[in-house]
Amino acid sequence: MRTIRKITLCSALLLPVAYFGPALLAAPITLILNEPATTLPEAKAGAEYSHQFRAEGGLPPLAWRVKEGDLPPEINLEASGKLHGTPKSARHDPYKFVIEVSDSSQPPQTFSQAFTFTIQPAPL
Repeated sequence: MRTIRKITLCSALLLPVAYFGPALLAAPITLILNEPATTLPEAKAGAEYSHQFRAEGGLPPLAWRVKEGDLPPEINLEASGKLHGTPKSARHDPYKFVIEVSDSSQPPQTFSQAFTFTIQPAPL
C-alpha cells in the first residue's frame, strides 16, 4: 500500500510536467530577421561578394528566398541565407528586394524585410 501511495504521489507530481512540458517545447520562439540595416554592404563590379543573412528564433532548419523584387544579375541567394556572386556591371540606382525567411514549424513562421543593394564601379 505504501508503494502505491508513492507511485500515485509521483504520478500526480509528474502529470503537470508531462502535460505542460511538450506544449512548451513544441512552440518555437518567434522568428525574426536579425539584420541591423535595410541597406546591404555595397558590392563592387567584378569583385566577389558575399553576405550571410541571420535570423533569430524559429524552428530549424530555416529557408530563405526572395519574396519580391529581383536580385542583381550574377548574385544568388541560397536557401541557407547566403547572398553571393560576382556582379559584372555597376548600377547607379540600388536594387530593391524583399527577403523572406521561414522556419520548419507547422504551420511555418515567416518574416520578411525589404533591402536595398548597390553595385559600385570597379576601382581604376
